[in-house]
Amino acid sequence: MDITVKNQNRYANRFINGETVNYSIAYAVSFFILIAVKQFLKTFIGLETSASCTIAFIITEAVLFLFERFFVFKSNITTSKITQGILFVLNTAMHFGIYKLAHVILCGSLNIYDFTVWLMVAVFIFIFNYPLARILIFGCMDKADNKNGGRALLPALFMTAVCSTYICI
Repeated sequence: MDITVKNQNRYANRFINGETVNYSIAYAVSFFILIAVKQFLKTFIGLETSASCTIAFIITEAVLFLFERFFVFKSNITTSKITQGILFVLNTAMHFGIYKLAHVILCGSLNIYDFTVWLMVAVFIFIFNYPLARILIFGCMDKADNKNGGRALLPALFMTAVCSTYICI
């Protein structure tokens, strides 16, 4: 199923194309993995909330990196694996720093509910991680609007399984 085809015509521009759709799916699946792993560690293993969140965050960042490498940007990666690994670690540290900074400022100073800050940071990272990962980590220099053929079937099935697991937890 090619989701960039509409009425037998290709529909792709710089915002909606195969690469951005695949990235959105990969990020959504990673987000559900974050929630499921956090809940599993907290509920069944008995870890404290902060420890379960940290472990789930690290696992999710690794899963998102693998999704981006093998599913989103696989056809036009130009950076070496070592560079990708180093930049992945720096990107993960930056994501964690953004969350901690937002938590200190928004929860500590403005008394915004913790879960609201968590969702705001997730949306912020979703928006700004795509160009960062595309250009810096994977070195994709061709235009994304040339990318057709976003595949949604397999990740959608995986996301459904993860969501079902989360609901059972």
